[in-house]
Amino acid sequence: MYQSRLHATNGIISIAVDALSGEVLEFTRESTWDNAAKNHVQQAWPLFDGVVHTADGDRYLHPPRYLDIRADGRLTPAIRVEQRACSATVRMDFPHLVLSAVPGQRGETADMGASIIIELPENDCRTRWRMTLTNATQDEVGTVHFPALDGLWLGETWADDVLVLPRFAGWQVVNPTQKLAAPMQRITWKWQEYLYPYLLNEMCG
Repeated sequence: MYQSRLHATNGIISIAVDALSGEVLEFTRESTWDNAAKNHVQQAWPLFDGVVHTADGDRYLHPPRYLDIRADGRLTPAIRVEQRACSATVRMDFPHLVLSAVPGQRGETADMGASIIIELPENDCRTRWRMTLTNATQDEVGTVHFPALDGLWLGETWADDVLVLPRFAGWQVVNPTQKLAAPMQRITWKWQEYLYPYLLNEMCG
């Protein structure tokens, strides 16, 4: 349960984050007052996640959650909103991050930190997200996904949403909520000794 919310707006887009953990609770277009952050997936980590290669195997990197911070005060991030007349900036500084062996489970405090800046520019419906990761360990950070926001869809239903990605010549995915949650369906074909998979349902989970 969130403690309280911190709000930032540029008059077009508004964002609300949990004052304790920094989790995004609202991502709203003010002309329609549609909050795109309609659902929060308990197994997903807010803001970002990644993989760290350690001597004991791969671990999942993520910011501390509410219960992590309550259990260890050292994990408390510094969160502040710089609100101006027609623009705003949200800054979050995480002194320590968490490494988990299994996704969705409690982890251990890592000697890694992160700084996040979310900008809501004047007269713009686009937001800018930047992150700086610090690593004081000998472990290698393999991948980082940022921003990682879960449970987003527009309007009353997710079925008419379209996701467009600038990959190759461009990908357009109709109903990405259903498509990305669907199991992979593929067939294979062989040429000489090579076996090639071919996806049947575009993008999938």
